Amino acid sequence: MQQADIIEAWHGGAADFLLKPFTGEKVSQALKALFEESSAIKLAATSIPISNHLTPKAISQREAQVLLLLGKGYRQHEIANALNITLRTVKWHRASIKNKLGLNTLVEIARYCDQHKLSIEKTSKSD
Repeated sequence: MQQADIIEAWHGGAADFLLKPFTGEKVSQALKALFEESSAIKLAATSIPISNHLTPKAISQREAQVLLLLGKGYRQHEIANALNITLRTVKWHRASIKNKLGLNTLVEIARYCDQHKLSIEKTSKSD
């Protein structure tokens, strides 16, 4: 596999890749790791506390969730999976967020989240 192919696959949403030759066990391990990562992202996304005073009123609750996940470095397809929305919807929210907040890059989104102390905090239930 050429480096350009790997980069193209990564930009296309690939989470990992296996080099030939590989065994069934390698495939099984890769799928298990991918499933565990996906489950962790879903858990984080469902436990995002959204406070109206932390985000501009122009940002919807869903846009705030997307903003926080983008700020944490999640890829768009991971966000779509975690929030049970389409990739196209994530891209729409991302464009809307960038427009409303005057941000141009993912670095600026991450910086915005950091400056405004926006973060994903997993909520824990005390027994």
